[in-house]
Amino acid sequence: MEFSGKLLPQVIRQAEEGLKQVTAQPACVQPLFTCAVDATACPHPQLRQLAAIVLRKKIMRHWRKFTYADRNAMQATILSVLRGEQSAPVRAGLVGLVVVIAKATLPSRQWDELLPTINTMTNATPIEQESAIRLIGELTETMPHIMGEHAQVLSGVIGAGLGSPHGPVQKASLIAMTQLVEGCDNEEALDAVRNLIPPALQVAQAATTNGQSEAVGRVIEMLSLLAEQTAAPVLQPHLSIIVPFCSHVLSDAGVDDGVRIQALEFVRWLVHTRPKSLNKKGMVPALVQALLEVSCEEEDEDEADEAGLFRYAIFTLDSVACNAPSRVVLPATAAFVHQQSTSTEWACRRAAACVLGVIAEGCENKMRKSIGDWIQSLLRLLSDAEPRVRAEAATSAAEIVSYLQPEVLDFTDQLLPALGTALADGNDTVAQRVMGAVESLCEVLEDGMAPYAPQLIQTFLQMLDTASMPTREAAASVVGSIMNAVKSEGVSYAPEALRRLSAYLGVTEEEQLTLRARCLESAGVVLASMGQDQAKPIVGQYLVLAMQSFEIDWPELRDSAYGFCSNAAEILEEGI
Repeated sequence: MEFSGKLLPQVIRQAEEGLKQVTAQPACVQPLFTCAVDATACPHPQLRQLAAIVLRKKIMRHWRKFTYADRNAMQATILSVLRGEQSAPVRAGLVGLVVVIAKATLPSRQWDELLPTINTMTNATPIEQESAIRLIGELTETMPHIMGEHAQVLSGVIGAGLGSPHGPVQKASLIAMTQLVEGCDNEEALDAVRNLIPPALQVAQAATTNGQSEAVGRVIEMLSLLAEQTAAPVLQPHLSIIVPFCSHVLSDAGVDDGVRIQALEFVRWLVHTRPKSLNKKGMVPALVQALLEVSCEEEDEDEADEAGLFRYAIFTLDSVACNAPSRVVLPATAAFVHQQSTSTEWACRRAAACVLGVIAEGCENKMRKSIGDWIQSLLRLLSDAEPRVRAEAATSAAEIVSYLQPEVLDFTDQLLPALGTALADGNDTVAQRVMGAVESLCEVLEDGMAPYAPQLIQTFLQMLDTASMPTREAAASVVGSIMNAVKSEGVSYAPEALRRLSAYLGVTEEEQLTLRARCLESAGVVLASMGQDQAKPIVGQYLVLAMQSFEIDWPELRDSAYGFCSNAAEILEEGI
C-alpha cells in the first residue's frame, strides 16, 4: 500500500522529534547502517538513501563508542557495497557517508584501505568509476590538504574520466575537477590541473551540441576559479582553445543564459588581464563578433535589466574596446553600427545604439576622423520609434559628447534638437537618459547651450508635474545644470524656473524629499545665474526654506541645503 497525500505539519514535527531522540543513542547506528547497506533487509532505494543521509549526519557523534574492529568492519562493508551498488541515489548517500568517516579517520591513518580501493574502482566498471571520481571530488573538497598531496594522480584519474564515453562518469569528473581546483594551494597541484583544461573543454564543447548547459557551466566555473586563484600562466598555454570555446558558448542561444553570463564574466577577466596575448594570437575579432551577436538577441521587456545577457555583453564589449587596440575593434563595430541602425529588428537597432557609445571611449581617436558618419547614425537612432532604442541612443550621445571632443561640438545644432525630439512620447527611461546627455553637453558647451536652453528648460519643468518620481528628480537636476551652463543668458526664464522649482521646496512626504533636495539645489543655481542685482532681493525667502531643510533627517536634502547656502552667500556677499 502506497501513501499519497500531504503530511500535516504536526505529524512532521513529531516524526522529526522522534528521530532526534532515536539518533541521540549509539544504538541507532547499527539499524541505520543495515538499512543503508543491505538491499535484502531494506529493498527500497529511497529508504536506503535516507538512512545513509541520516547516518552521515549522526554517525560521528557515536563513532568512538564502537570498537576498533567494529569500525573497520563498517568501513570495509561500505566500500564493498558501494562497489556493487546499482541504485544511483543509494550510491550518492554512501559516498557522503564515506566522506564523513574519512574526514575523521584518514588524517590519523585509520583507513589506509580507502585510497587504494578508490584507485581500484577507477579502473573497474563505469558505475564504480563514477563513484570513485565522486569520492575523489568530495574528499578533495572536504580535505584539500590531504588530497592535494596526490594532485598529480587525482588529475590523471579525473582526466581519464573526462575521456570516458559514459555521461555520468564525465559529469562526476567535471564536478571533481572543479573541487580539485578549489583545493589547489601549491604550484604542483596547479600544474596538475593545467592538463585537465583540454579534455574538459572537449567535454563542454560536446555538451553545447547536446544542450547540456550544466556541463558547460562547470567548465567555465573551473576556468573562472583558476583565473581568481592564480596568475594567467596556468591558462596562458590554452588560450588558443579557451577563447574559441567561450566565443562558441556566447554565440549559442541554446546554452542557458546564466551559463553564457558566466562566460561573459570570464571573458571580461581575460580582456582585462591578458589583452596583449589575445591580440597577439588574433583572437579579438572573433570575441567582438560573438559579443555583437549576443547584443542583438531579443529579450522580454521585463527581463531587460542590468543583470541580463544583453547588459553583460555590452559591459564585456566595453572592456574589449578599452583594452584592445582600436584598429582591431573598430572595423567590426563600425560595420555593425552602420548596418544594424537600420535593421527591421528593434533589438538589433538597440544593440547598434548601445555599441555606438561603448566604443566611443576606447576608439575615440579613430572615431573623430569620421565623426559625421557616427553622428548621422546617432541621430537616426534617437528618432527611432522604439523607446528602448532611443534610451540607449541617448546614453550613447552622452558618451560621444564626453569622448569625441572637440569635433562633436560642430554637430550641436543637430544633436540637441534630436535629444528634445526623443522625448516625444514621454517615456520615463528615455527622458532620464536624455537628461544625462543634456548634462554632458552642458559641461562642454557652457554658454553655447543658450540657444537651446529655453525650450529644454520648459520641457523639463513640465516634467516636474507629470512624470514619474525618478524622472521628476532628474528633471529638477538638469534644469540646474542648464542654468549653470548659460548663467546670465538665462535671466529671462529664471523667474519661471524658480516658480516651478519652489513648488516642491516645502514638501515633507518621504517619497518626495529627494525631489525637494534636487529642486533646492537647482534653485540655488538659478538664483546665482541671475546675478546679484536681481537675486539679492528675493534670495531671503528661499533661504528660509533651505534652513527648514536642515530640520529634516534626510542626508541628500541636508547636502542640497548646504549647496544652496553656498550660492546664497555669494549672492549676499557675506557668510551665513
